[in-house]
Amino acid sequence: MAFRQFLLFPSLNPSPQTEWFILRGRLAPVSWFTIATHYEHPLQGALPEGQPPKHSYTTATIRSRFLRNFPSGIFGLKVQAVVENWGAGVSGRDSSGVAVSVPGSTYIRGLIQFQIGPFFAYYDRVNMSGNKTGYVSGYPVSGFGSTFGVRWEFSN
Repeated sequence: MAFRQFLLFPSLNPSPQTEWFILRGRLAPVSWFTIATHYEHPLQGALPEGQPPKHSYTTATIRSRFLRNFPSGIFGLKVQAVVENWGAGVSGRDSSGVAVSVPGSTYIRGLIQFQIGPFFAYYDRVNMSGNKTGYVSGYPVSGFGSTFGVRWEFSN
């Protein structure tokens, strides 16, 4: 049966058990800089449809608490870049049972967030490379999409 969100694909091909190779790592050489990565690739068995054959993402994060000027830690700045990549694969089957293939793709995302005590303001820019192809055929990804906002936490 098709997933309700993806009606373009009436079915997925049944797949046997798949063994995966997954590699995750995190490196924090200093307290204010972090690099984290995640990579997965099937080793044995058929690749489940709807799943990219190779998928990876890497984040680089810089955080500052302005501790020299404000030892209380009330001010904070976070700058983050994310690169996500997946290989070409099959996203499902059309109404005649033919596999719908999708190309591999790479996306770049950026985030900047500023904090003053319980108040946060952020700006998030997705798909900075302007890539038009998404992993699910027929559902394009918006190019250069942005979100911004504020959050204020109250506690008693």
